[in-house]
Amino acid sequence: MAGTVITTKGLQLIAKLVASGTVLTFTRASVGTGSIPAGYDPKNMTDLSSYKMDGSISSCSSSADEASIIMQISSVGVETGFTITETGLFAMDPDEGEILYAYLDLTKDPQYVYAEDSAISKFVEMTLIVKVGSVETVTAYLNPKSLVTRDGDISETVIETLDTVEDKYPIPAAGESVKRFFGKVLTFLRNIRPLTGDVNIYVSTTGSDTTGDGTSAKPFKTIQHAVDTVPKDLNGYAATINVSAGSYPEVVIIAAFYSGTLFLSSDTNGTIAGTCMVNTIRVRYSSAMIYINGFNCIDANDYVITASNCSGVNISYCQSTVATSKEGIYYNASSGYILGCKIANRAVALYVNAGLVHSSSWNTGSINNTTALVSINGAIISKYSNQPSGASAEWQSSGQIISQSGTQISGLITSGISCTWGTIVGGYFRHGNLKNGMAVVTITLSISLTSTLSAGGTYYISGFPAVFGGSVVAVSVHDKKDIYYCQINFDGVLQMYTFNTLTAGNTWLAFNCTYITDQ
Repeated sequence: MAGTVITTKGLQLIAKLVASGTVLTFTRASVGTGSIPAGYDPKNMTDLSSYKMDGSISSCSSSADEASIIMQISSVGVETGFTITETGLFAMDPDEGEILYAYLDLTKDPQYVYAEDSAISKFVEMTLIVKVGSVETVTAYLNPKSLVTRDGDISETVIETLDTVEDKYPIPAAGESVKRFFGKVLTFLRNIRPLTGDVNIYVSTTGSDTTGDGTSAKPFKTIQHAVDTVPKDLNGYAATINVSAGSYPEVVIIAAFYSGTLFLSSDTNGTIAGTCMVNTIRVRYSSAMIYINGFNCIDANDYVITASNCSGVNISYCQSTVATSKEGIYYNASSGYILGCKIANRAVALYVNAGLVHSSSWNTGSINNTTALVSINGAIISKYSNQPSGASAEWQSSGQIISQSGTQISGLITSGISCTWGTIVGGYFRHGNLKNGMAVVTITLSISLTSTLSAGGTYYISGFPAVFGGSVVAVSVHDKKDIYYCQINFDGVLQMYTFNTLTAGNTWLAFNCTYITDQ
């Protein structure tokens, strides 16, 4: 500050240090409530006229023959307010000990410091620019508590240098603001602390991610910000994010939640309405149960909702009707259920890769898809009630699509089953992939004899799927007293040996068998 005077003892100290080549060390800075005595030269001051308290030295630097010392004073610890009228900078003399190096008269520019318990607090920062001559090195005793800048805000303070840190914790990048680094720390702490109870968080287009607190009175503005405020460790509790009607042009990412339940619910929870719009929703690497309800996903260049490497992603009453060549709802190595959704005009309504999904009660507007359901790479889609429609209803590649009755087949299969000696009624159920792949076949058929079967004869029924493993499977038959044995051979041909003569006209044979096939 202008008006800072180097004392006589300060000048003598400079001469000593220049001659000896030792360090000039500033020990403290103090303020007082006194003034220079009348007719007294401030160079001769050896202490403050009326000492009040020490300040905190927060910075010391030197350039050419000057040094800049930043001193801070606050209301912390002040019982009674006072007016600063003088300031002193002290240094260490090798012969005399601590001396008053420089003095500043503030009687024409006093600063009032309020008491700590006052409704008004005060923070004063002074930069003392003092001559240091040709002293090679200047140091000061810095107070580690002096962390406040001129306006009390360190949010834009820049980190100049860093030590190498190997710990896997938030680490500041060189040159980034303290505001950003503290944001990293806050996010880290939020993510590692567990949820301590069920919570409800609110989002509205009229809310704010800056001033909002997630309550219904002060909602957040974006869905992603609300998601990011929820701890990853749900700790057995439920976090519900309630989203009001409106457009949210976001790619919402829900990632790495565990040990609880996360609900993402729109204003139309439980119905198809489309009033709550987002671009797309992505769920990743979560073992927590995730429930997504009532969203309208409008991005034509992305999936509607994706679930990757998750153990329970349940999607209800969500929709997308925008025409696009992109797939709709996509599960990758994940499980969950679909309920009441509406997916139209997509390449695929539901695409499951190496996952397990229950597909249920789709909205009747789920139309005009290229393919309705796709199951690949060991995936299983189990169906109940209405399903989406497409030019192709289903496509499987090393996957399964199973109807609510436990089979992919709506009725009995009789085509291809034949014999020359009777009329076949019934056929077989196939539980599993209609194409190549492992399945269970259950035979339920009866035959009315049109020809007499001789005792001791061998008779055949052909057209069944081949037996897995190339062996034979026993078949139960009624009436057992007339049939010596009955089996399905490896090539899918039923073979039986008669014990008694069976006459045509009034004789029936009933067959039942379950076996595994890969044909």
